[in-house]
Amino acid sequence: MGFHASTTLAGKLMMKSTTPNRIVPKFFSRQDLAIRWNCSIETLKRGEKSGILNPTILGRLVRYKLEEIEAIESAGSRKEVR
Repeated sequence: MGFHASTTLAGKLMMKSTTPNRIVPKFFSRQDLAIRWNCSIETLKRGEKSGILNPTILGRLVRYKLEEIEAIESAGSRKEVR
C-alpha cells in the first residue's frame, strides 16, 4: 500500500497545476523565493523583519505562501523588500 499524495507532507505543500503532469508548490522556501526574485536570503529576512513578508514556520523550516508571494508581486511591493 502506498500513500496518496495528499496524505504526505509533500502532498500538503504542493498542488496540482492546470497543466497536466506539472506540480506547482503552495509554499516556497527562502532559497526558492530568493531565486524567483533574484535577491539574497538576507534581503528576504529584512522583508520579514519589516513586516512585508509573512513566513509560515513549519518546525525549523521557513516557508512563504504562494498566494502571498503572488499578491506582493502583483501589487509591486517586491521593491519594498529590498
